[in-house]
Amino acid sequence: MGSCENSFYSRRCLYGGVMEYGEAVRIAFETCKLLQENFSSWDDMVGSHTLGYQLWRGKRKKDRLKYYKRLKKSSWIYRSAPWDTVLKEEEL
Repeated sequence: MGSCENSFYSRRCLYGGVMEYGEAVRIAFETCKLLQENFSSWDDMVGSHTLGYQLWRGKRKKDRLKYYKRLKKSSWIYRSAPWDTVLKEEEL
């Protein structure tokens, strides 16, 4: 499972009552740290995720990239947070 999906499914498990809040936050924190270690920017991460999705689907799928480009022009919360934000577990 990819890092983006890891974060997505931990939220789903939390909302569905399958996982406790603390566990979901821990998984999300670990996922964010992995993403920061392996990618240089939001664009780098989304580009990799989009390419992986296309390979998984077996065909080019441009809708996700178009959606991301629209998000970049908006006040999307993830775009407003600098990629290199120092993450501290004790602040969760």
